[in-house]
Amino acid sequence: MATTLPLALVQLQPGENALSNRSAAEAWLERALDPPPGTPRPKWLMLPEIWNAPYAAECFADHAEPVPRARQPVGRGALALAGDGGPVGAAPSRQRERRLDS
Repeated sequence: MATTLPLALVQLQPGENALSNRSAAEAWLERALDPPPGTPRPKWLMLPEIWNAPYAAECFADHAEPVPRARQPVGRGALALAGDGGPVGAAPSRQRERRLDS
C-alpha cells in the first residue's frame, strides 16, 4: 500500500543579515503551510542546507546559532510550527562557544 508524504521544498538565497534570512525563511515556510485548495498541507518543510548565512565557510562562525535542546522549539512562527515533522535544514551552529559543523 502506497503512502503519500506531502512536503515543501523551500529554496532561498541567504545574505549577510541573519535576521533577514530568518524572516525570509519564515515567510516562505508560512506560504508553504497555506497551500492552494486541493493541495495537501505539507508534513515536512525542507530548507536549503545553509539557510541563515551566506553559502561561504568563512561566514559560518559569524552566523552560528545555539544548538537547541531536545524537544525545544527551533523558533517562533513557521519555524516552530512547520508541519508534523518540523523544518529540516542546516545552519552553522554553536555550542558553548565552540563552532560545530552543520
